[in-house]
Amino acid sequence: MKGFILDYVIKKYKSKISQDGFKNGEQAFSVIGSDGRKYKLVIKGGKVITFYPDGWNIAKIE
Repeated sequence: MKGFILDYVIKKYKSKISQDGFKNGEQAFSVIGSDGRKYKLVIKGGKVITFYPDGWNIAKIE
């Protein structure tokens, strides 16, 4: 399922990715997937490094 969402995101945000995704270093984008959820898309040198639900990698501090 994530593959389909990633395809959708890349097509929807292609102009933003082509504008900023080929800069030096990693570029992180907050995007909305085809399922309406927020995701983080990280691109480095024009390649997708990682793609995950927003908030997924945030540690909870109690």
